[in-house]
Amino acid sequence: MKKSLLALAVLAASGAAFAQSSVTLYGRVDLGITKITGQSAVMADGSSVGTSSRIGFRGVEDLGGGLKAGFLVETQFDADASKNGGAGSTIGSRNSYIDLMGGFGGVRLGRHLNPALLFAATYGGPWGTDYGYANNANILSIEGARYNNAISYMGKFGDVSVMFTTAMKEGNTYAVANGISTGAAADAATVGAPTGAVGAAKMPLALAVNYGAGPIAAGVTLTKNGRGGDKLLTQVGFTYDAKVVKASVAFEQDGNQVGGKNAYSLGVSAPLGAASVNFVYGKDQKGSAADVTQIAVGGQYNLSKRTNVYGLVGQLKSAGATASNQVTLGVQHQF
Repeated sequence: MKKSLLALAVLAASGAAFAQSSVTLYGRVDLGITKITGQSAVMADGSSVGTSSRIGFRGVEDLGGGLKAGFLVETQFDADASKNGGAGSTIGSRNSYIDLMGGFGGVRLGRHLNPALLFAATYGGPWGTDYGYANNANILSIEGARYNNAISYMGKFGDVSVMFTTAMKEGNTYAVANGISTGAAADAATVGAPTGAVGAAKMPLALAVNYGAGPIAAGVTLTKNGRGGDKLLTQVGFTYDAKVVKASVAFEQDGNQVGGKNAYSLGVSAPLGAASVNFVYGKDQKGSAADVTQIAVGGQYNLSKRTNVYGLVGQLKSAGATASNQVTLGVQHQF
């Protein structure tokens, strides 16, 4: 009897070890006051001012044998208006996925950030893909930021990391208005198509290869957006962190844009104790639309590990048009 009880206890203990799991609640509240040329000053959140306020749940379970399962559900909300915000204003509007991880790397299923967005956030300058006129997505292509119904493989091999992403056709159709695709990225193949037409769905394909060792990081990202045609978005980036200053440079050639597009972004960030000073300059050259130039300078001061205040002055100027300026002051808290 004692042996039976001991055996049951051992089995129960081993089962508990294999089933260990944890769930974390996290989030961010970000609000700023911004003034844009020709507009009244407003209070707002989101990437047009600072970063998007969000709340999320993430968890991981040890499956044993070196395998783990994980999940993340992240929802955007408008802190200034106390309502859901972002894509569809639904639960999981930002990201919602499940991971299976092991010695082979990781496989991710669901809605999540695509390699083009991750490239811009890594190599596009200190403000990343947020902060209004300092947002490098004003210059670099991010392919809609996220894919629905996506499948990704992520692996790390020494100093090299790899990510391959595709998405099911069900989440990758596009509409046409005035003969131009209104999808996440316009495509020359849709020019002249009848208004209201829906493009044939194709599976997007994206591959990112990144190297990081010491102060140096470099990466290449290739994307076919799946919205008609087989054109390629090619992005190359580099960062160097000298501790007293961090510099970044990003280049891209986007065949998915009507007439094609070439762009570059240069960024510098200098830490000063609890503060940092940030600068970004970018320019794109498009074959079918006015070129855009971006310049922004600003800073951030950390009040604690979770709370900071920030400010910036930025300018966007399209060729042949009057420049638009933005001034922003904001505060961000993470939990």
